[in-house]
Parts: sequence; structure tokens; C-alpha cells
Amino acid sequence: MSEDPGESILATTWHFNGDTLLSLPFEIFHRREKKQTLIPAEILFNQMDDVFVGSLMSSPVYTVSNDTSLQNAGETMREHKIGSTIVVGDDDHLEGIITATDFIHVVAEGDPDPNATVASVMSTEVITTTASESVQTAADIMIEHGFDHLPVVDGEAVIGVITTTDLTAYLSTTEDPSPS
Repeated sequence: MSEDPGESILATTWHFNGDTLLSLPFEIFHRREKKQTLIPAEILFNQMDDVFVGSLMSSPVYTVSNDTSLQNAGETMREHKIGSTIVVGDDDHLEGIITATDFIHVVAEGDPDPNATVASVMSTEVITTTASESVQTAADIMIEHGFDHLPVVDGEAVIGVITTTDLTAYLSTTEDPSPS
């Protein structure tokens, strides 16, 4: 890399709670510590705007009906190693979502009813996104609403789920740290 302070440097920015956060490749941090190279803000851009939900979402979608027992829904989630399952009606229309957090609430509230169904604990006011939406927008929705799972729809059909795990996996592989 050149030592010119005006050189182009790939960086990632995130907007979180009104703050702008930057991520720079490891060698830039190392060089900045030694030489105090300044990076002009106008050359930094948000890499997440160029990535779409469809390229990161988890698929296939595992679904249950609202009359599925909590035990069976939990077994489905454990078997597939997923943190949520989509609740659909007879016509495969999205009715809700049940997450691992919902199971924590059931257990924390005391002795769970062995006959309880998904309908008794699922979230029914589900916010969704589309495969063509930017990952940045999906992440903003997740942060704003405190979600770890965001269903991805194509019209009425749920085609995937984007999760905080999907976002973390993407961010952990975009820039490999280089040894100094």
C-alpha cells in the first residue's frame, strides 16, 4: 500500500444507535498506529449496501402450523439447529414466528403447559423483508425492533430468514486479518 494519505482504502461503515462505526482492514490499523495516516472520510463507503438479503438469508424455511405443540416446534428447531421457525396457515400464508427467545419466556414463566401450542407464544405482528433488500436495511430493521430473525418473503411466500448469525458470518469473512 502506498503511504499517500489520499489513497483509496476499503472500509466498512455501520450505523448503530445514531453513531457511525468504521471497520478497517487490520494492516490499516497497524499502519495508522505507527504512522498516524489519516483516511479522508469521503473515500469510505458502506459495503453492506452492495449486498442483498437473498445472498445471505438462511434457506430452506422450516415451518410449523399454529396448532403444533411447543414440544414439536422445539424439536424441529433443535433438529435443524435453527433459532426460529415460521408459523404458517393451511395456505402456507405467514401467520407468525416462534424463536428460541419465546421458549426462554415459556420456561421462565414457570411450569410449561405440556399441551401448549405454538399459537400461545408465537409473535403474530411479523415484520418481513425481501431478497432484493440491502443487508444494511435488514440490519437496521433488526436493530430498531430488537429482532434476531427476519423472514424474507416473495409476495406472500416466505422464502428464507435472515438472522444475526447470517450477518455475523458475512462480516467475519469480508476482510481476513493479515499477519504483521
